[in-house]
Amino acid sequence: MNDFILGLVFLIVTIFIFYLSKQLYRLFPNPFTLPIFITSSFLIVLLIIIDVPPYSTYMLGGQWIDLFLGPIVVALALPLYRQLELIKKYAHTIFWGIVCRIDCWDSNRSTGSKDAWI
Repeated sequence: MNDFILGLVFLIVTIFIFYLSKQLYRLFPNPFTLPIFITSSFLIVLLIIIDVPPYSTYMLGGQWIDLFLGPIVVALALPLYRQLELIKKYAHTIFWGIVCRIDCWDSNRSTGSKDAWI
């Protein structure tokens, strides 16, 4: 029962930190304030500070999130398929943006493009 409560606490903390980091990203849109980056960084520091013995202790709560990630990733296939022409149009930019880790978002934002994330 103690493991269940600890897992539930970690799940709630993870969701709460993600929610706060989304608010931060709305105020300061920047690659370094992306919610997944902030949440992951904060949780790593938190787990080091409170000295949780094994990672499996944290995953008692994280397993619930992990359980739903598979269907969510599959659900992203439909919107990506619907944008296939746009993806093909920008395939070269997307490829080099991933390979070189170029921040295309900021340069598109300065041009006023509505598709600032591409």
